[in-house]
Amino acid sequence: MLPVTRAGEILGFACAFDARLCDGVHIRTFPQDTPTHWNQGFNAFPQPIQAALGDVVYMELDIAKEDRPALRFEMRVVSGAAAEIAEFVRQRAAAFAQGAT
Repeated sequence: MLPVTRAGEILGFACAFDARLCDGVHIRTFPQDTPTHWNQGFNAFPQPIQAALGDVVYMELDIAKEDRPALRFEMRVVSGAAAEIAEFVRQRAAAFAQGAT
């Protein structure tokens, strides 16, 4: 869960990766790393999410185990008061433990 430090719209999320391909071959694409031809990415949400100061944001990203390479994914993003989001996370964890997604 990430705290919202400024009210406004959340348009998506940025991503980077850290991959050890084999002994001696390690690629990282975080902003503080040496630049490569692999860059950071931005994944826009279908609709902006409104977030208020003091809210927290939680995101789940599900990639099917049999989907290699991962071409399809399902994403859930929620924003709200910390107690509401904590309850959502507890419910998601219980559902996951029972085999639901």
